[in-house]
Amino acid sequence: PNKLVTHYHYDKWPDQGLPSSPDDFEAFVNYFGDKGRKLIVHCSAGVGRTGTFAGCLCALRSKQKDPKIIVNDMRRYRSIMVQKPNQFDLLCKYVIRNCMDPAELEKRELRIPGWSDKIDYDAYFTKF
Repeated sequence: PNKLVTHYHYDKWPDQGLPSSPDDFEAFVNYFGDKGRKLIVHCSAGVGRTGTFAGCLCALRSKQKDPKIIVNDMRRYRSIMVQKPNQFDLLCKYVIRNCMDPAELEKRELRIPGWSDKIDYDAYFTKF
C-alpha cells in the first residue's frame, strides 16, 4: 500500500541555538499534538533541535511532564538529546506554558513565564 509522507521544514532555528521566534516554535509543536500522527524528526546531528522538539512533543502527548525525566529517557536511546542548556530551558518553558494546569501554578504561586524569563526549575517541577 502507498503511504503519504508530508515533509515539514522548520528553518528558523539555527544549529545549537534557539528558534528565532519561540511563539512560532510553540505553535509548530502544538500543531503536531494530535496523538494519531506518526513523526520522524531530524536536524543536522539529530540531537539538539531534534531532542528539544521531541521532548516538547513527548510532554504534550504523554502524562510525563518533568523535562529531566523526558530528556533522560530519550538519552537512553540516543545520547546528548537536548544538546545545550538553552535548549533545555526552552523545553522547560514549553512544558510550563503548554502542559501544566494554570490553576495549579497559581495555587503554588507560580506564573507562566515569558520566553526570556529565568525560571527556577525546582519550583515548577518538584512535586509537593
